[in-house]
Amino acid sequence: MGLAVLALLAEQGCAKPGKMTTPDSAAEPAPEVEPDQPADPSDPPVMATDVAQNEDALVLAAIDGAAAGAIDSAADRAIDGAIDESRDEQAGETVSLLPITAQNVVFGDSFQDGRMDSWQTADPGSGGTLDTDWSIVVAQSGPVYCQGTLDNRTWHISRASIGPLGDQIVEAIVRIDDFYAATSSYMAAVFARYDFLSDSGYLLALRGDGRAILRKRTQGATASWVSGPDLGIVPGTWYTVRLEVVGATVTAFVDGAFVMAVTDTTPLAGGTVALGTYGATMEVQSVVVAKP
Repeated sequence: MGLAVLALLAEQGCAKPGKMTTPDSAAEPAPEVEPDQPADPSDPPVMATDVAQNEDALVLAAIDGAAAGAIDSAADRAIDGAIDESRDEQAGETVSLLPITAQNVVFGDSFQDGRMDSWQTADPGSGGTLDTDWSIVVAQSGPVYCQGTLDNRTWHISRASIGPLGDQIVEAIVRIDDFYAATSSYMAAVFARYDFLSDSGYLLALRGDGRAILRKRTQGATASWVSGPDLGIVPGTWYTVRLEVVGATVTAFVDGAFVMAVTDTTPLAGGTVALGTYGATMEVQSVVVAKP
């Protein structure tokens, strides 16, 4: 993409002409959902149960006699798999970052050349992601990879064109431009072990209610794992987000600070790195993938 075109796009920021915002006259109300609550470390392990789904409604099964926790969005209301949270660590624990060096980096993109041929859009099955959803624009910081379509209908996911990896460290510098609404339903995320054919992977998301969350996505359905602390996430601020996936343990960091870790009893085998938004627009300054 020529620099002249990039400069023109820069004047408009991440939101592109024809972005899919819902007109006020036809606006869909933001889902009335309660934000996820952090797990109490003193609680017994929580097992996520299956969800019965039909065309009209989603029925959440009871967990230990209590109703299942809040759901994130119309696209992410299914709870899948069995999650062992007995060894989850909470924010405030001392957890060191795994090193990223020139020797263990397997992929990196800072988008400075104005090209995005290392990325492919991915939203299998729904057809909701278009090639035009992701583009390179010039922000004040320079060229960034941007998802500028603001809607509340579907995930917008772009994956890196690298082979599948098992253990991996994924670190990205991201900024949310806007949320569809400042609620727990809308988010911008970085994925690890993402398999686009099955739409499965682990994701660390920054949400419209200010929290960071860690999720497992399987066959397009997102498990309702414990959410992290309220980090005061707001649009217009750059954040460094990191996912470390080693064996069955997924660890999340924001700006170098530990957020949470989850041990998955049915871990995903492997995949690539991906970026995604639901009800949000996002700019990405850089992405690095390394082997632990």
